[in-house]
Amino acid sequence: MEILAQAGAVSILFLIHKRKEITTIALRDELSGGFDRLKAVASSLEDAGLIEIKTIEKPHRVRKYCLTEKGKKVAEKLAEVDEIIRD
Repeated sequence: MEILAQAGAVSILFLIHKRKEITTIALRDELSGGFDRLKAVASSLEDAGLIEIKTIEKPHRVRKYCLTEKGKKVAEKLAEVDEIIRD
């Protein structure tokens, strides 16, 4: 649960869940926070087994983020909680 307390962690999970896959640049454009901070939070989410980070080298280096099965389950539960709070 500690990982979800990090600033931006839940927003990253929601955004990836919504888009299925997102690049580092798109993630930075969608969320506030510094580039290095977002990469650090994403790395923590990867270490927790919630997201997978794929690096594509050609034609230019791009990092893509997607949810793991565990990450999908967590994002869906968080969306349920968000809906309950909004009602």
